[in-house]
Amino acid sequence: MKKYLEVAKLTKDYLGGELQKLSINYENPTLAHVDLLYKDASDFQLDYQVDVHMNKHKLVFCKHELTNPFEETKLGRNKEFEQALFDYLLNP
Repeated sequence: MKKYLEVAKLTKDYLGGELQKLSINYENPTLAHVDLLYKDASDFQLDYQVDVHMNKHKLVFCKHELTNPFEETKLGRNKEFEQALFDYLLNP
């Protein structure tokens, strides 16, 4: 629960949205896939995904898009958010 609350704060601070869902899947001891769904000020739901390589101390952007049942809208990455998320996950 603490991890969810911290990521919710980062989502609000850097993406201006309210965290709806957080999933962290550990593929192996050195790779974690982070998928978060958040709602922005206009009530649109957005999906942000990154891979965190723990041993390489590297974060790899996967996607950031508006979730819409009729079409996908690709969005740019937010490097400040990614850095804050990376810092939190590696130094909780």
